[in-house]
Amino acid sequence: MQTTIREHEFRILTEARLELQQAMTGGNRREAYLLLEEIRALEQHTEWPAFRTRCRSALSEYSVH
Repeated sequence: MQTTIREHEFRILTEARLELQQAMTGGNRREAYLLLEEIRALEQHTEWPAFRTRCRSALSEYSVH
């Protein structure tokens, strides 16, 4: 069961990162914002420490400082 949850979380993150990249290159700020929020939610609600690290990496890649 735990492996299935992790696979599902990882698939969602992978798809969200790809869509985020497309939104950023296409200049779609609203979509990019929603995808960043989705990744933040994944980070906050996972029980998988390595996954949290991957989420933070994705967020830091596209965050505005």
